Amino acid sequence: MTRQIALPMDVLAERFWPKVAITHDLFGCWLWQAAKNGNGYGVFCVGHQRNYYAHRFSLELALGRPLGPGMLACHRCNTKSCVRPEHLYEGSRVANAQDALRDGRLRVGDLHPMRLHPERRATGERHGSARLTESLVRAIRERSSENQYVLAEEFGVTQTTISQILLGKTWRHVT
Repeated sequence: MTRQIALPMDVLAERFWPKVAITHDLFGCWLWQAAKNGNGYGVFCVGHQRNYYAHRFSLELALGRPLGPGMLACHRCNTKSCVRPEHLYEGSRVANAQDALRDGRLRVGDLHPMRLHPERRATGERHGSARLTESLVRAIRERSSENQYVLAEEFGVTQTTISQILLGKTWRHVT
């Protein structure tokens, strides 16, 4: 979502640049020194309760126009707090995700956190939307010869859920 900036860009730029550690290194990052969000991206207040990503604001200043609808300010340098315009480009979410995958910033496959730490995944009763308990799952499995629709009605779940339990596709950790 593109937000409209109420103050003139030159006034905002006068407030913006003092919050940046500008290096004289030809290729060095210019790091945002003010507020950052929980993910480490710089945040710049452009009006009453209107925050912008600092890197997005920097790119819009450099381009002299707002970014296109649905477009992001992407980092070439992979440094979240960098606001150097030469290190930024306008890109789509797909392009940003492809860059992250190519640069090794996305943890996929065997490096995905859920594969590295399966104990952190909420399964069974710990899952927020679980309707069954481990003892109910054991009871369902003991009655596997009964009609699945009858079991589903009795336990307040769908026939598909009963089938998945009996096939061992869900609640695998329950013996």
